[in-house]
Amino acid sequence: MKSALMSTAGPAWGDTSLTQEASVLVEGAGLVRVGTADRPLIFSDPQSLSFGYLVAGGGANAKSISVGISDAGDGAGTWVAEVRPQVASAGATVEAAPVTLAPGGNGRDADHGSSSRRRRSG
Repeated sequence: MKSALMSTAGPAWGDTSLTQEASVLVEGAGLVRVGTADRPLIFSDPQSLSFGYLVAGGGANAKSISVGISDAGDGAGTWVAEVRPQVASAGATVEAAPVTLAPGGNGRDADHGSSSRRRRSG
């Protein structure tokens, strides 16, 4: 149920004209769409990720998290996660590999977060 609610949520807005998406600290997974959540295409486990504290400027470091993806009934095909950071430190990246599901199938996605040292010039 949690996966269905989170994976089908839409943006939560920070203004009444619906032009500025709310901060992720306010928005969370987004605004629940009950009708869409009733028929999700995929399930993910875990539903959300935390890469913890990756020290920027302290040398290169990284963490990968494996995510299980399963067909929820009509989710066969290739899935690509979209990463849209609202705020990011210099040198920080988050990447997600595509995953292909057969009808009724399962797959694993390797999500990778990293921070690399950035030297200041001058």
